[in-house]
Amino acid sequence: MCERERKPTRCDLLVSYNIGHGNPVTVSHTILTSTSIKHLPNSILLLKHLKYLTLMDCKLLEKLPDDLGRLECLEELILQSKKIKHLPDSICMLKHLKSLQLYGCELLEKLPEDLGRLECLEQLTFMCKNIKHLPDSICMLKHLKFLILNCELLEKSPGDLGRLECLKELTFISKKIKNLPESICMLKYLKVLILYCELLEKLPDDLGRLECLEELTFLSKKTKHLPDSICMLKHLKSLKLSECELLEKLPEDLGRLECLKELTFISKKIKNLPESICMLKYLKVLILYCELLEKLPDDLGRLECLEELTFLSKKTKHLPDSICMLKHLKSLKLSECELLEKLPEDLGRLECLETIRLERCIRLRDIPSSICRLKSLKCFSLRSCNKVEELPDQLGCLECLKELDIRGTCINNLPQSILMLEGLKILQGEEETPTPASASTGDCCTVL
Repeated sequence: MCERERKPTRCDLLVSYNIGHGNPVTVSHTILTSTSIKHLPNSILLLKHLKYLTLMDCKLLEKLPDDLGRLECLEELILQSKKIKHLPDSICMLKHLKSLQLYGCELLEKLPEDLGRLECLEQLTFMCKNIKHLPDSICMLKHLKFLILNCELLEKSPGDLGRLECLKELTFISKKIKNLPESICMLKYLKVLILYCELLEKLPDDLGRLECLEELTFLSKKTKHLPDSICMLKHLKSLKLSECELLEKLPEDLGRLECLKELTFISKKIKNLPESICMLKYLKVLILYCELLEKLPDDLGRLECLEELTFLSKKTKHLPDSICMLKHLKSLKLSECELLEKLPEDLGRLECLETIRLERCIRLRDIPSSICRLKSLKCFSLRSCNKVEELPDQLGCLECLKELDIRGTCINNLPQSILMLEGLKILQGEEETPTPASASTGDCCTVL
């Protein structure tokens, strides 16, 4: 095995694996992928200089050697097996191990209690759905930088997580966790916090103490409010809140997140956004799936760096005129805005706009003629906007337009001006029912 060669090879029919009689001392990488082996031979322990051991998609592998801890140079262990029931305790003796990654070990229910002895460990990844608890000793891993736990049945996290002073990324994915320890707020170097915890009732009140946090992604069906301290995360660049079904309002001072570039809210309860959101001068992406949201802030046009606006609401009746001031906007997507009857007249001022998707806006009737000034527009969709009957006559001025989707509309006649748009693809006809090409479109357009 060459030290430079780490490319995995599929070995579906391999049922045994033995170390040869050559010179195993020099082997530093062993990678087995998609094998049928059930056991690793004890002879693997002869690989005194082995640094990387990767066992991916070894579906029948039932156990690791009891003395695995004798691989004293091992730095990375990656394991994926549906048959492994336990890890040898000796794994805790791998004093140079930097990365331990376990994937799809469905029968694994517990971890060695002394994992905290892996003093050089920097990455710990468990994607094992039946693990119910973590050993408290994990909190002794003082060099740990990445902790990724995708364990559906995990019921609680260790109380002293705050002792992981070097931690940069923390991911919890669990269907059982209801609370997080307050000590999590002591992770002063944490940059990424990802929480997919359906039953989590609240975030720690002092979350704002995570002064280095750059990304917060959160999913919970039980959380009713966010701590106000979240507005103190002055380095936060991405805030994503998904399926927060009981969340009814957002902190008023969200506008203090001065470094924020991406903001996503998915909620069935939120009716209003704080006006301070318009102070996010570096925001580039705003995604709002909020069925009950009644209006967008009037000063939305102050988001001068915004490039993508995606919006779903069944209660919003109009868009603020200031939206036409978003001079860097490239993508505008409005979906299921069932009460929206019209668009701002000056939409054509969005000179950087490349994509407009207006889909299932069932009361929308008229398209402002100013959109014909959108020189950068490439994609225009009115799919299932069933009240729209016509397009502006000068649509052919959109020289960059490559796709026009009018399926599910009442548009029967296309403006003659579009015949000169070279390479334009037109999606037309009933919902999900393509129509044959029309001779009236000439050679430049394709009608589907």
